[in-house]
Amino acid sequence: MIQFSSWQEFLAMGCHAPYVWTAYGVTLAVILYILCAPVLAQRRFVREQRQRLLREGAQAQPRAGAAKRASTEAAQEGEGGAPAPSQPEVST
Repeated sequence: MIQFSSWQEFLAMGCHAPYVWTAYGVTLAVILYILCAPVLAQRRFVREQRQRLLREGAQAQPRAGAAKRASTEAAQEGEGGAPAPSQPEVST
């Protein structure tokens, strides 16, 4: 087992410090990426789906509004919005 007499000697790693600390850094970066990437991907997916639903909902509303106006106008014409055709009176 290797023992170091001071923290400076430990950090220097017997002249192997650049390799050792780079390896630790790369390993830490990969582990952090593996842990964070799925979370970030899920957030992005949820945000994109929310935007898609809002976009589809905004596109569907004008069409639904036009259909509602058309049905309202048709109902008003039958109620008295436009005169009903007159029927000739039949006398007996």
